[in-house]
Amino acid sequence: MRNQKSECEKLYEVVESGGAEALQAYQKLLCYNTAEAVFYQGLCHYFGHGVTPVNKEKAFECFKQAESLGDENILYNIGVFYQNGWGVAQDDHQAFVYFNRAAEQGHDDAVFQLAAYYYEGKGVAQNYVKAFELYKRSAEKGNIVAINDLGVCYLHGRGVWQNYKQAVKMFKIAAQQGLAEAEYALGVCYKDGAGVVQSYEKAVEYWTLATKQNHAKAQYALGCAYYYGQGVAVNKWQGVSYMASSAAQGYELAKQSLQKLGVSN
Repeated sequence: MRNQKSECEKLYEVVESGGAEALQAYQKLLCYNTAEAVFYQGLCHYFGHGVTPVNKEKAFECFKQAESLGDENILYNIGVFYQNGWGVAQDDHQAFVYFNRAAEQGHDDAVFQLAAYYYEGKGVAQNYVKAFELYKRSAEKGNIVAINDLGVCYLHGRGVWQNYKQAVKMFKIAAQQGLAEAEYALGVCYKDGAGVVQSYEKAVEYWTLATKQNHAKAQYALGCAYYYGQGVAVNKWQGVSYMASSAAQGYELAKQSLQKLGVSN
């Protein structure tokens, strides 16, 4: 779309603002019969904005009609709808196709989604090398989760030579920005002495941070640390409490451990 705002974009911004003129702007938007107008109508159906009921099926129809614009945001949104089964049957392959088209135009979120699809083998043959390349591109744009996922690739040697120190470096960057998954991963690295000097105390420190964000795996790890006195004084009650919190979120290892300890969850 053009750098200068079009009339349709201006109308949508009025709708989005939710002011007194929102409904009138929405009605004007409906009078346009262009691909761009249909795209903004789709956004109205998706978000509602107080002028129309949320209707993901209708939103998807609008996005598909607007596909001819070839705009990266439209292509990405169609991919998200296929990914989640919103208004259309869930289809990982179709999601991959649209994410790929959007990524070719430089859509940052699409690049990250592609990386995840290649890593997990969703909608496309699994390819760790391709996943690593795309995670790196996304990380260079400042995507915190992608930075953490680079750490995972380095940790397990997927798509790149295994390098524990590089893994720790990536995890620390992401953890400094408050990502719970990275805090948990750092705790595991310190517990195992992978890329760092082994320290149960540091492991507990990072798991505690992740637990404050209700990270299920960190809750379980911290529970084990307290129960068995690793890096912290033995406190079986506290240990069981953390395990129970983890189990309540559906983490199977926590459920199994509580069962072995004879504790109902």
